[in-house]
Order: sequence, then structure tokens, then C-alpha cells
Amino acid sequence: MTPNRAGVHLRRERRRSFLSPGVAVLVLVIVLSVAGWAATTHVVRDDRRQAAQRRADDHALEVRNVLQRVRAFAVGLGNALQGERVTGSQRFAALVGSATTTVGLTTAMWVERVDEAARPAYEQRTGLRITALPGMRTTAGGTHYLPATFVTGGTVPPGTDLAGVPALAATLREPASLFAGTATTAGSLGGRHGFFVVQGARFGQGPDRRGLLVVFVPADWLGASLKTDPSRIAIGLSGWPLSGALASPSAARRQFEALTRTWTVDVAAEPRTALQATLPGLAAAWAPLTALLVFLVGRGMTRRRRAERQVDDIFDLSPDILCVVGFDGYLKRVNPAFERTLGYAAAELLARPLLDFVHADDRERNRERFRGLRAGLGAMEFEARLVDARGVPRWIQWNVRSVPAQGLLYAAARDVTVNRRLAHEVGASRRRIVTAADEARRRIERDLHDGAQQRLVTTVVFLKLTRKALAEGDASVTELVDEALANAESGIEEVRELARGIHPRILTSGGLGPALHHLGRRSPVPVTVDVQADARLPEPVEVTAYYVASEALTNVAKHARAAHVWITATVTDRRLVLSVRDDGVGGADRSRGSGLIGLADRVEALGGTLSVSGAPGGGTTISAKIPLA
Repeated sequence: MTPNRAGVHLRRERRRSFLSPGVAVLVLVIVLSVAGWAATTHVVRDDRRQAAQRRADDHALEVRNVLQRVRAFAVGLGNALQGERVTGSQRFAALVGSATTTVGLTTAMWVERVDEAARPAYEQRTGLRITALPGMRTTAGGTHYLPATFVTGGTVPPGTDLAGVPALAATLREPASLFAGTATTAGSLGGRHGFFVVQGARFGQGPDRRGLLVVFVPADWLGASLKTDPSRIAIGLSGWPLSGALASPSAARRQFEALTRTWTVDVAAEPRTALQATLPGLAAAWAPLTALLVFLVGRGMTRRRRAERQVDDIFDLSPDILCVVGFDGYLKRVNPAFERTLGYAAAELLARPLLDFVHADDRERNRERFRGLRAGLGAMEFEARLVDARGVPRWIQWNVRSVPAQGLLYAAARDVTVNRRLAHEVGASRRRIVTAADEARRRIERDLHDGAQQRLVTTVVFLKLTRKALAEGDASVTELVDEALANAESGIEEVRELARGIHPRILTSGGLGPALHHLGRRSPVPVTVDVQADARLPEPVEVTAYYVASEALTNVAKHARAAHVWITATVTDRRLVLSVRDDGVGGADRSRGSGLIGLADRVEALGGTLSVSGAPGGGTTISAKIPLA
């Protein structure tokens, strides 16, 4: 064989060996394995990225809800301030304190714009001196001061010029940019980092009562409200970091608008799961078909778990009650809201029929509804009582849909116990008022009939006898006339006494002070009266205060076994504060006396409050606070 032919033959053998089935399969296996590894790695990376984006979306929604609560707090406080007739630091603190229980924010300020010319008038009106923040100077003449007139939370003293807070000053000097709940950029106050929520408002009546309500939201409060690891989430405000710090680079971000500002939520990547770490290796190690199968199964599992997580998130995060009930009457699944409402663990709820938790008076009616749903009624809405773990009935509003093909009932419900209780209390209060009025009318009718009327009838009889005696010349005429006059005078006195019980004449002519002293003199228990009111008060206020004191003295005489009683009445912050205190046995309970309940209704009808306090053995104090307007 010639050398040329030998070379050609060798090249053909090499080509034939390279193109053999085994080599082709090996190449195919390698190609498919690499492709499977790359594809699986991409799926895992995409799944982690989507999971991070979902967490960013969830946290963004959570942050938005927290900011909405802050806005609702600021708007609600602004509305409360606008409804006030008179300003004052105590009233401002009381309004802030009553509103802050829902969100936990304690630093609120009432800020006014004051120019150099108006500064003396402002300082004279408020009794405050405009001062700068520590380390800063107040703004010079020709510019506006931004003094904090009323402050809660103790962060800065009243009168502090907030023009020294750049983020806050920039917003407060642009009235056109202030809406109901406007956030500033990130800043600090009293050494704490955070931001401010401001809005134009009115506190009290008058042209000089306009100002700015400022609520400071600390960054650490915002982070604590989310109940999330601060190393896994970072919140930004208008491009500047506000709360949290990621321990690793951001894996996803969600941006949204709230409180007229742009907010960002960044989240860190979660560690890879065991499945996510294993799938690429399996795809690269197995044969092409196995790698392809693992890839398909892995992707299917990832999608299934994603869908299940989404359903679980909706089920678990819903504030309303969600449950699944089988046609056998047993609960198959309940969400955390169901557990919180009834106070039972999920295992105990699933172990007993649903009717076991229904109030005994509602069981038969609900059993009929259950039969109807099993028979094919598509959906049903109704209210029924469930009994919680403490034995307390709770009214639940149900919306149930039947799926006969699955043998299941899907139900969504809401606890409406508080709404029904409020409606019941309003109805009861109105009924008590009507009942009290009816009782008063019956008492007046009875007193007139049994007292003054009988006296006057007797007088008429005696006068008729007198007329007859005069005609017959009887010597006892003088005695009859005297007895008739005595009965007439007694009847007049009883009519006067009855009139005083309806509306005391001394209250009309002399006012609250003389009326309270008159009550004290008539009381069988010694009374010390101290009234500090320079002028007459509105008639409804005086009448209500008089009846509170009268009922309190009556209760002392009947039940307290007291040696002395002290009545004080003062006017402060446009309110009458009446206090009746005794040194008796104590232990009075407002709910156990119809008289005190009626007085409470009457005081609350004027916008006031009535409180009863006193431990057994320590005397009793009844206090009424009644607005003057």
C-alpha cells in the first residue's frame, strides 16, 4: 500500500470513529446535561428573583398600610382639633393621647407661622418664648418663624423654632404643597431619625387658629411596625435611606407613592433551598432524559409551590375568618383569624363538628341552613353566634358557598360582635331615657293625686261645711275655717315642694352655687360646698350638675353611711367639673343603679362624661365633666 493511500485510510478510520453512535450519544448526553444544568440554574435563579420580588411587593404593601395608618392618625387628629372651640396644651395632649392608642405615635406638634412683626403678639398670646433648637439660631428678622405652640412626647419644648429642621422647614414654608397627610423627606428630631407628616389644620375658633399639625414618625417605629428582620429589608424615602440596612445586596425593589412622596422597599435574597441547590447538579449528572425529567419536575414543583404559597398567603394573612367545612359537618381547614376570634387552636377546631361551637339557641336554625347547603343551595348569607373558648358568644356574619362536587362548603366570615353591642347600647340608652321620662310623669301624677290634690279636696269640703254652718249659725265656724286654711296652706306647701323636685326655683333665680348650698343644707349628712364660678352657666349645664349632686347626696344618705360630704364645682378649659366625694363605705358601681345610669345618659347627651370611683372602705367620688358649649 502506498503512503498516500495509507494516510487516506487512517483519516477515514478516525472520522468513522468520531462519528460512531457511542461518541454521538456521549456528545448528546454532554450537550443535554449542560443544557439541563443551565436551564435548571436559570429556573432556580428566576424563581429566587420572583420570590424576592414577591417579598418586596408584600413588604411594600405592608409599609403602605402602615403609612396609611399614620395618615389616618394625622387626619383624624386634625379633624378632632378642628372640632375644638378652645385651644390649650392640655386639650391638645388629651386629643393626641386618645388617638395615639391605635398607632403608638406620641410626638405631635401644633406649629404656627409667625413673622418678625407678629412675634411679640404670638409670645404674649401663648406665654411662650420662641427659641432655637440646641446648637442653632433662630431665623433673623424679615423671615418666618415656625414655633411649636403645643408639643407632646417631650422631644422639644413648646416655643421651639422648627425652622432649624431643614426637611420640616422646607415643607412647612410651602403651604400649597400641604395636603391631608404630607410626608417630609428624611430628617431627625431629638436625636432620632425619621420623617414628619404635616397638614394644614385649625385648632379652635377664630382667624388666628389656623396652623400646622406635625406628627413625627421615628424610623425605628416604622421598622418595628413591620415585625421583620431589619437586616432583610431596607426602606427608602425620596431616594434617601430611612429604616433598615441590608446585610447583602438588594435582590428586589418595589417603589410606590404614599403621603405625596416616593418610597422604596428593598429586600435581600433568601438563602437557596436544598431543592434549589441540588437541581442543577442532578441535571448535569444524569443522562439527558433524566436531566430533562428532573428539569420538568423541578419546574413543575416550583410553580406548584409558588401557587400554593400564594393561596396560603391569602388564607393566612386575611383578617377575616376563612374556613372549609365538609358535608360531614367537620371543619377541614381554618385560618389564623378563625383561631384568634374563638381562642381555640386549629387542632381542636378540626377535631369537633362546627355545630359544637354554635350557640345553643342558634344550633337548630344553623342545622337547617346546613341541610339546605348540602341539598344544593349555591350560596347563603346569615348571622349566627359562635361561643369562644371563654364561653363568650360572638356574633359572626357568614357568607357560605356550597360545592357539592367536592362535598365541601367554603365560608368567609367576619366578627360583628362589637357593632351589634354598640347598636344594642345605643338602643338601651334611648330606652332608659324614655323610661325615665315616663317614670317622672307618673311620679308627678301620683304626687299630685295623693298629696296636694287630696289636701285641696279636703279644703273644699271644709269650706262647704263652713258655708253651711254660717247659714245655721253654728259656733264652731271659726274652728272649721282655721282647719280649712291649714289644709290649704299645707297643700300649697306640697305643691311648692313638688315643683322644686321638677325644677328647683332657687336654681332658676340664684344659679348653681346657691342651689348646691341649698342641697347641702337639706342633706341629713353634713356637706361642705365649694363653687368656683364667677358667672351664670348655661341652663342645661346647671340643671344637669344640680341633678348629679342631688342624686349623689341621695345615694350617700341611703347607702354610704358617711360622716361628711364634699361638693366642689370649678370651671376650667370651658368645662364644668363637678365632684361629690364622701368618706363612707365606698364600693359604688355605676352599672348597678338606675339613677346613676340615667345621670350618665344625661351628662353624655351634653357631650360630657360621668365617672364613679372608690374602693370598698375608701369612700366614693362621683365626677362629672360637662362642656359649657
